[in-house]
Amino acid sequence: KFDDGREEFYHLATDPSESDDLLDGALTANETLNYNYLCGEMNTLLGNTNYCNIIIRIDEHTLFNHPAFPNPFQSHISVTSDRPQEWAELMNEAGQSVYSGYEIEKQDFTHLPSGIYLLKYSGDFIRLVKK
Repeated sequence: KFDDGREEFYHLATDPSESDDLLDGALTANETLNYNYLCGEMNTLLGNTNYCNIIIRIDEHTLFNHPAFPNPFQSHISVTSDRPQEWAELMNEAGQSVYSGYEIEKQDFTHLPSGIYLLKYSGDFIRLVKK
């Protein structure tokens, strides 16, 4: 974020000349997670929760139509899959990991605050709501 309030976000590995501002279009799920992670880190470092705007804007084509239920969830998440024992990662709105590991069905998420979460499962993303 610049002093004049502008925000820009670039994928420097593929755009080292900073010519394609990713915030001008729809972000992929991975770009959104990276942006939210960086925002969270900058807010933590600067002690300012207004450094940048956390976003949950995701290109719907990158979301996997994988059955995860219940949605919204309160305490537990179940995932229907033909690949049991998959690695799962649950991320909050800031892109911070709140759980990562196997057997997500056995985890109790009662302690998590209400909000929107992304579940990365089998390399795909599932948007979930916590009540």
